Amino acid sequence: PDETIPELERAFDVLGMKFLKIYPNYLGKPVGDPAYYPIFEWANQRGIVVMSHASYIFDEPSHTRPKRFISLAQKYTNVKWVLAHSGNEQLGQIQAVEAARTCPNIYLETASSWGDHGTIEYLVEGAGEDRILYGSDMPLMDARIQVGRIITAQISDEAKRKILGLNAINLLGLDK
Repeated sequence: PDETIPELERAFDVLGMKFLKIYPNYLGKPVGDPAYYPIFEWANQRGIVVMSHASYIFDEPSHTRPKRFISLAQKYTNVKWVLAHSGNEQLGQIQAVEAARTCPNIYLETASSWGDHGTIEYLVEGAGEDRILYGSDMPLMDARIQVGRIITAQISDEAKRKILGLNAINLLGLDK
């Protein structure tokens, strides 16, 4: 813990990192545990994008259920929260959409091995096309399948362009 903030400062200030990914299951504590607060406070002061595994099914004892992010997003309003996998299976997706609807600083990411037919449409309808981000989860998953889920979705071509890259460019403040 004593090395966390200096390492974040090195990663962002020296190496030029653009976002932080946390994985609460490694620490073995829920995402809202006070052990994370120094990291979240640091990220909030800088307006950093924080991505976290957000799952419903593989997540016992529920360290990263999507609904857990609502209180964090309300407390750390300058953090842009990205819920990786958008909850994975359907009950998790429902929670992820609820979190995004509740908090304008929550974004949903599409990589999942639990993508039922209509998942992308559901996420876009629920959270809005500007708050959905393409994710591949490489090398664990095949990026072609993850791209295919976007390009075959029954959404507009503009929504597909946003999801496949424009939203990430805007979120991370990159040049177009």
